[in-house]
Amino acid sequence: MRTPTPFRELELFVFDIAGTTLNHKNEVNACFENTLTKYNIPIDRAHLNSIMGYKKRVAIQMALAHQGLDDKDDIVDAIHDDFLSSMNQYYESSDEVEAEKGVSELFDFLKDNGKKIALDTGFSRSTAEIIIQRVGWDTKGYIDAFVGSDEVPQGRPAPFMIHRLMKECEIEDVSKVAKTGDTPSDLLEGKEAMVGLNVGVTYGTHKANELKEYDHDLLIGHPVELSEYLTNQ
Repeated sequence: MRTPTPFRELELFVFDIAGTTLNHKNEVNACFENTLTKYNIPIDRAHLNSIMGYKKRVAIQMALAHQGLDDKDDIVDAIHDDFLSSMNQYYESSDEVEAEKGVSELFDFLKDNGKKIALDTGFSRSTAEIIIQRVGWDTKGYIDAFVGSDEVPQGRPAPFMIHRLMKECEIEDVSKVAKTGDTPSDLLEGKEAMVGLNVGVTYGTHKANELKEYDHDLLIGHPVELSEYLTNQ
């Protein structure tokens, strides 16, 4: 069993957005289901939940393939455009959009200790921008960089988003990076990138029994547990 990189040596903390740093209200699953229903795609909720965190265009292809349906570019593009529009409208207008409780305190803790904070997401960059503005992370100066899955050749579980954030934050050694997220694809991304600390959260889309089978260094049930872990290293 490997030894995670100690807190003092970590320089960059990469967090997922929806279900990790943004309070999970099932909004992504609901928008996804509504869009698929509009196109008469059968819904398998367990499968849809299992592909949360993936690049949304890829998730649509996976949902169609799961049902044995045509996943040609034209139908995938149409579904993706509708989903993106629905998701952006939700994050722009809903009163439910809020940071996960304890995340601001965790971000303050990391900043007080001189660490950089970045966000990566299965959303497009446009959706990420809306969320960051809605919860005020832009004005608070928390976020050093962020990347959407539409900005890299492949989204999770490929490591390209982490690599891009490392470049933007001028971090050369991936062992100095920590990754935190609430889906199997987050943990797989951290493993593929070979980050120094790979953390799963169990208060988002997936519970501990669903994440424990994936390589991880730590599972947490609340953001404060990460700062406690780091403090006690």
